[in-house]
Amino acid sequence: MKILFKLKIPPSQTIYFGEPEDEKEKEEMFALRFKVYSSRNYIEDSSYPNKLEVDNYDLENKCVYFIAKFDNILVGSIRVIRDYYLPTEKECFEFEEPEEIKYICRNNRLELSRLIAIPPSENKYFPRHLIMIFLLYCCLLYAKENNIKGGYAFIKSKLEKKLKKINIPFKRILKYKQIYPPNGPLFKY
Repeated sequence: MKILFKLKIPPSQTIYFGEPEDEKEKEEMFALRFKVYSSRNYIEDSSYPNKLEVDNYDLENKCVYFIAKFDNILVGSIRVIRDYYLPTEKECFEFEEPEEIKYICRNNRLELSRLIAIPPSENKYFPRHLIMIFLLYCCLLYAKENNIKGGYAFIKSKLEKKLKKINIPFKRILKYKQIYPPNGPLFKY
């Protein structure tokens, strides 16, 4: 893991945030995505015989990944998609492009997806919201370094409430039509 920063939690715990450095770490991340999405019935297990949740954006190297580890256990991940047309724009929804993003060059946009934050143990309290916030912070640093001015993310209402509560700025697209195909891998999400 290429460590970007550390978060110290009293009394003596540390969560490491960074980027996967090799294919083994990426596979670990894809396996975590499979485990979480499978356990929540977002995906069909039979569609992933190798138990790695990977899609075309991953296979076509259109993503940058950030991960969180605690005691060398993967506890979170998120990906940034870079493409001329982002998934939300071309295959998931029909909507009128918001004024706030309309004038941002396509090379200066990204899409956040596959945000996962889990506790390392079911028996132990762990600040999952901190993992989420700091994974988003990794994305913010990436955006700043790469002149990204805006983008998209498809999120559940539960996450929307958390983001509002902690004052993370975003604009909700109210008028849209979901066109994601019923046989798409994350249709049940």
